[in-house]
Amino acid sequence: IAVTSGYFFINLFNDYRMSNGLMPSILIFEIDRYIPFIEFAVLPYISWYFYVAFTIIYLLFSKNSKDYFRFMYSMIAGALISYVIFVLYPTHVPRPDIYGNDIFTRLTLAIYNADAPYNCFPSMHVLYAFFCFMFLNKKFAGKVFLLFINSVLFVVICLSTVFTKQHYTPDILGSIIIGFLIYYFPYIARRVRRHSPVTSRRK
Repeated sequence: IAVTSGYFFINLFNDYRMSNGLMPSILIFEIDRYIPFIEFAVLPYISWYFYVAFTIIYLLFSKNSKDYFRFMYSMIAGALISYVIFVLYPTHVPRPDIYGNDIFTRLTLAIYNADAPYNCFPSMHVLYAFFCFMFLNKKFAGKVFLLFINSVLFVVICLSTVFTKQHYTPDILGSIIIGFLIYYFPYIARRVRRHSPVTSRRK
């Protein structure tokens, strides 16, 4: 809870900086200029909350509790790295003017009101979804249908971040790279330790 609340404090901090003249960067690829706003993309965007909650509960009650703690440590590490980037390199995604009274528009406006249009790189939406995807894939090994559903859900959530104009494609790519490094860090560390001169001498 303390780590999660850090996001809102950084939002307030960056809001103060913006009001005092700080101009955030706009990190964008050319392809982003052609990606339209799609109002119903808010549904997969919101499904992220259920995806994360399901993963936490599923791992918590799974046989190997180590996966649950690794998942939680990964999320904490990802959040802390993201917070540092948010402070050192604040980015901004301009939002479209949207009008209407349908459920999709109202949900999108509710998200816009709750979440400031900066602190965009990396996307914590994508970063946490990546951890869910990787840890669930490990649990679903050999279960083709579940692996397919998990993959589709991850891809759709990633796409929803750009179709709702919450993020640009560099935010997605940056999040996946950070998530990949955090997820595989224990394996890399073990491999390095195994081949280090100190470990070899002990053997």
